[in-house]
Amino acid sequence: MIVPQASGDSLRSGRPRPATRETDFARRRRCRSAAILRAGTTVSGSIRGARTVIETRVNGETLVIMVSGRGALARLAGVPSVLRHLATARQLGMASVAVFPASMRALGAEVSGLIGVATRCLSSDQFQREGNDDDLVTVVSAEWYLAPSPLRGRRERRIITKVCDRGVVSAPLARVTLGEAKRVARNLEIEPAAAGLARLIDTDVAVVDLAPRYAQRLSDNVSTRHAENKLVDTLFGPNRGLSLVRVKRRLAPMLARALAHTALGPLGIAVIKLVIGLCAAWVIGSPGYRAGVAGAVLYFASRIIGAAGAVLARVGLRDNEIREKLDLAGDTVVHVAVLWSLAGGPARGQAAIALAAIATIGVLASTAVAYVFVLQELWATRGRDDRDGPTSDEFVARFTQRDGIAYAVVFAALIGRLDLFLLAAALASHLFYLLWLIARQRRRGTLQLRRAT
Repeated sequence: MIVPQASGDSLRSGRPRPATRETDFARRRRCRSAAILRAGTTVSGSIRGARTVIETRVNGETLVIMVSGRGALARLAGVPSVLRHLATARQLGMASVAVFPASMRALGAEVSGLIGVATRCLSSDQFQREGNDDDLVTVVSAEWYLAPSPLRGRRERRIITKVCDRGVVSAPLARVTLGEAKRVARNLEIEPAAAGLARLIDTDVAVVDLAPRYAQRLSDNVSTRHAENKLVDTLFGPNRGLSLVRVKRRLAPMLARALAHTALGPLGIAVIKLVIGLCAAWVIGSPGYRAGVAGAVLYFASRIIGAAGAVLARVGLRDNEIREKLDLAGDTVVHVAVLWSLAGGPARGQAAIALAAIATIGVLASTAVAYVFVLQELWATRGRDDRDGPTSDEFVARFTQRDGIAYAVVFAALIGRLDLFLLAAALASHLFYLLWLIARQRRRGTLQLRRAT
């Protein structure tokens, strides 16, 4: 709408100048600025509370999240991609700034509404006035799923991580100068941020090929599902099972999407899983075929609920030591409870008590091995900016998820031979950690041999 300007005569005569219509975006920015003034407190660097307003200066400790399309709003297990990148910045101890194309005011308003006042949301024009152009900043494309590990330990030099998909080179993550980031931001209206960052590849920048399991472009529902599958693979380990045993991997992300809209957090879901697991142990010890099947199904359901909580924690980067310790301790308690419930119920007898005792020792030994050799150091180093930190291996992934136990209980209940499950558990619980210790010793020997040569 074109608003006529007042003439010189009208200005001299003192008549008021016609008021221009304020856009929704401008009104939002004005109200936001007024809220900052009313708050009377400005904090720089870290988020102190839900109502604290952050005024972060763009510098070397800033993660610049560039939004060039609605892929930034794509939801992984119910969590928008742009919020996941904000969580990554918090986990790495970095400030964050979201940048959107100046011409896409509606998209900017939607992103601003998602991230709230805790993070600045700038148009590409406003971003041009930020900071020192020679400072190094970390830039990420909001339209990409990225695992947190590629962002660790890369703050000392210019570096670009690229992905080649169907002959097209994209750079969803880069450590570049602020001046280069501004050039990319100016072109957000005509090309995605990942394409603009790829154009910065030259002889003076280090280029790293990003493994496919760490990245996925979010362009439609299909690509979003692919990203969820990659996230599940990093959480549960590679999927090498038959289609029959992929039930949990398929249901967990679906349930996580539903739970994302509730007040339940990952810790609350872990408590619910523990309660349902203990109920399953009580039911499975009751006499009768139906009680055995019902208890086995209830135990399997508790595993799916727990997996959904793990997916929700991972996608929102809300993994924490308290939840994981509760998961580990709760799963161990439920596992032991199921064993002794079977020994006192469907498999009652002197032999059953001995088998339950042997299996209990094996379960506790497996838990101790997983905690001492992997999980303890993994939890201690989480959140550090260290690319050489420990990572969970397939043993830990399989043990903590306990898929074999869940499927074995259901199968034994369906054929009416829960006593055989007790025998198998007595053997497998020890075989599991012994094989891992042997494999670990071999890996260490191979590593020493390579260093010697």
